[in-house]
Amino acid sequence: GEVSSVRVFLRRPLAEVRTVALDPASRTAATLVQVVLSPGFARGAGSGARVRFLEVPAGDDPAAVEADAWLRIGDRALRELRAPGAPPWFDPCAAWTAATGLPFAFAVWIVAPGARLDDDARAAFARSRAHGADELEAFVQRGARELDLPVDFVHHYLADECLYEPGAELAPALRAFRDAAAREGLCRADLDPQPLPLPCPRA
Repeated sequence: GEVSSVRVFLRRPLAEVRTVALDPASRTAATLVQVVLSPGFARGAGSGARVRFLEVPAGDDPAAVEADAWLRIGDRALRELRAPGAPPWFDPCAAWTAATGLPFAFAVWIVAPGARLDDDARAAFARSRAHGADELEAFVQRGARELDLPVDFVHHYLADECLYEPGAELAPALRAFRDAAAREGLCRADLDPQPLPLPCPRA
């Protein structure tokens, strides 16, 4: 659903957008935007017209590019969203979920085919995930302080918008994204990551 750290900011109404400058900080978010703004993805997401996507060099500001809209991700998106006089925006993740009924996986742990992960390695991943969950409130306070954002806004983002254990929905979400991106020529159609269960560190 809604993810405040991934936004397409608009210089004109979404139906009139013909060019989008892509934030180079996230290939995943850039691919998502190209998928949800493609003419065949879902009625209502865009105008149905073909949008041209502009690659921005690493380190450059997509908002500085002459385009109808720009993708912004991460901390800068959170700050830009809350800034006085912020421009209108479009949420590509909400559009994805509305069209597919699935969450969107922005980041996953992936290992190469054939890589061996013993029980100790899997337990380390599980402990890392559990530690992050235990420290959520500390992350909220730190984020609000360092980004100069309201605590309730940061808490809503980290605690409500972000899903850290999607469970059974992860595999169909990844495959749906693969299929949609492959139709746009943005990834291979045969990618099929298989889930590896992690132990529960509190068990």
